[in-house]
Amino acid sequence: MNNKRFLAAVLGLIFAGLLMGCGEVNDTGTGPDQASKLEPRAISSSPFLPHVITWASVSAGDNHTCGIDGDNAYLWCWGDNLYGQLGNGGTADKKTPAWVVSSTWLRVAPGGRYTCGIKSANTLWCWGFNGSGQLGDGTTGDKLTPSQDKTGDSDWASLDSGYEHSCALKTDQSLWCWGGGDYGQLGNGTTAGINSAPQQVGTKAWKSFTAGAYHTCAVRTDGTLWCWGSNINGQLGIGSHQLRKVPAKVGADANWSSVGGGWYHTCAIKKDKSLWCWGLNQFGELGNGTTKSTTKPVRIGTDNSWKTVALGTYHSCGLKKNTGLYCWGHNDSGQLDNSDYIDRHKPKLVGDAGTGYVSFAAGSAHTCGVWNNAGTHEIWCWGNNDHGQLGNGNTVTVNAPVQVINP
Repeated sequence: MNNKRFLAAVLGLIFAGLLMGCGEVNDTGTGPDQASKLEPRAISSSPFLPHVITWASVSAGDNHTCGIDGDNAYLWCWGDNLYGQLGNGGTADKKTPAWVVSSTWLRVAPGGRYTCGIKSANTLWCWGFNGSGQLGDGTTGDKLTPSQDKTGDSDWASLDSGYEHSCALKTDQSLWCWGGGDYGQLGNGTTAGINSAPQQVGTKAWKSFTAGAYHTCAVRTDGTLWCWGSNINGQLGIGSHQLRKVPAKVGADANWSSVGGGWYHTCAIKKDKSLWCWGLNQFGELGNGTTKSTTKPVRIGTDNSWKTVALGTYHSCGLKKNTGLYCWGHNDSGQLDNSDYIDRHKPKLVGDAGTGYVSFAAGSAHTCGVWNNAGTHEIWCWGNNDHGQLGNGNTVTVNAPVQVINP
């Protein structure tokens, strides 16, 4: 190729690249907070990755957040990255989504300073801080990119991460936990501090579960609820403050459906869609109108319309059928989205009533939701943003939703 033709080809490629980079600017009048100023869509971090048009899900860790692309099942993470918990091969914080350098994903569960996920082949991978073996790969060394769990199995169905331990459910309904076990949160009968490979919890027949900061709860197929681990604030719901190293049954009811764990409190939904919470209630995080802690489940409100619940450190959020997203508890960073910083002792609607939010996640002191904008799913976040965990390009903490910039 002669020099003129080579120069023309180069200029053509540059011009084409400029056209591709001039992506659309999102409409500021269609999101949950119309006053929020949105940013232009950023250019993808890899020339081989398409722009994210719609999101499938969002998950929140301590100070970082992850989302799965709804079209291509690529995984993106943003926020705190001191230990490589974003999985992009580096340790610099990211204020907008950064691609996790691996293949397509089904599930993701950010933890304290690490992240775990399940790939499309039903294999389990983790990355980030690994001081207690919470990556499950048989080592205690940190990983900047995804590392497969020691079992190498390909029948993982779902997972959740606490501060330094994770649990995952297999397709045969067996439950496995690994990582820090100082408080018995692994359910294996010990308080050994380092457990670097998945270990089975009891017998099979588990159907849903949650990993709190230092405790774990799970629902069996017969509808009974069991919890184990740290119980200093009554978060196990068993009527005492006694630590449990193996699963302990919560009451006599056998009509539980799902459960969510925070740092020191727990909430669960029964089959009749009623919501119950227990544990620490210092900031009203139990949602029963008081700040009195309890060691047994107490019902929140009187309606039967709760679909899902997720808990942060001192705040809680839940999605109701047809009426929207509600949050309550501590609001020091605006994590309740009330346009103020006042704690709430009862569930309060986030934004407008309706079916805009289709799913959500609660981080340590920030909250994110997937918003249905005429069939396109956007991620909006609010609350603490000191590491860029809101994904909007800055580190300004806000008490109203801001949209995550699509990569």
